[in-house]
Amino acid sequence: ARIALLVTGNNGYQPLQVAEGIVLRALHESHHIKALPTKVDTTPAAPATPPDPSGLTGLYASGAAPIKVMAGPNGSLVLSQWHGNAWQPMNAADGRYTFRADGWWWAETGEHPSYRFQEMAAEEDGTIVHYQYLIRRIPWGTGYHYTTMPAGQRLQPREPLPATWQARLGTTWQFVNDAPDSVQQVL
Repeated sequence: ARIALLVTGNNGYQPLQVAEGIVLRALHESHHIKALPTKVDTTPAAPATPPDPSGLTGLYASGAAPIKVMAGPNGSLVLSQWHGNAWQPMNAADGRYTFRADGWWWAETGEHPSYRFQEMAAEEDGTIVHYQYLIRRIPWGTGYHYTTMPAGQRLQPREPLPATWQARLGTTWQFVNDAPDSVQQVL
């Protein structure tokens, strides 16, 4: 169709939604598409028998904050994220997600992201290592498609911190013995 669009401006609007809406309407008006697409259905699929939660529960590393996945009542999972000094439910009011027939874990309503788990294997030094990821799916832009992205990688259980390090948790440290040129400044 050879259509391009640049949206620029300041705060107060969603540029992705504006751009997506304009381009779709232009494609429709120029007869490159017969009709505007329908928005994705955010109605949770029917509940299904969940997999064994023991292989899913644990802590997941995330770029924003650690995520904790715990087994909940009636085969549900409870997802929470660390916020400074406490775990807070993720997205849904109670953080509870139910396994559904489409293979995703959904909150009671479709207004929250849905999640699934994916295991991947990689070879490291001749050994096959398995990694498990928490995957997030959300309606994107104007709601005509989903965006799926990793939300976190499952961390392997570790030995508890020794008592001396446990005692240091929550304390403030001052950085005093590093060379001034150890970090490159970007100007």
